[in-house]
Amino acid sequence: MRSSCKESVDIAVDYLENVEKYKPFPTVKPGFLVPQIPSDPPKEGVAMQVIFKDVDQLLMPGVNLHFHFLKFFT
Repeated sequence: MRSSCKESVDIAVDYLENVEKYKPFPTVKPGFLVPQIPSDPPKEGVAMQVIFKDVDQLLMPGVNLHFHFLKFFT
């Protein structure tokens, strides 16, 4: 648990320190995530590494505003 919490914080800090690598608005179309999500939940839990990977590959592309982006307000 402790290592997963530390990795969660590391992900957040890395995001804030490297926000300029993200586009200020999403580049995906609405609904892009639906076909990538299993129709049924897993019968057993998954490793946090799998969740972290899903956040990076599936959720982050659809984050709709990276308002921490350096040029967001220009």
